[in-house]
Amino acid sequence: MLSELAALRLTQPDNDAIAQDWSNVLGLLDLADLVTAPVLDCCQVADDSLAPQQPPL
Repeated sequence: MLSELAALRLTQPDNDAIAQDWSNVLGLLDLADLVTAPVLDCCQVADDSLAPQQPPL
């Protein structure tokens, strides 16, 4: 959820509804100091092998 919201903030920085959601989520996570920090497109996961694996049944 956080990564999707960050992507929306990055692509739609002037959208007031997204900005409010961003502020609310960061506040809930006790990260309110980051609300006004710029959202940067700096990283991409390139390898799915880094994702958590499900144990075999």
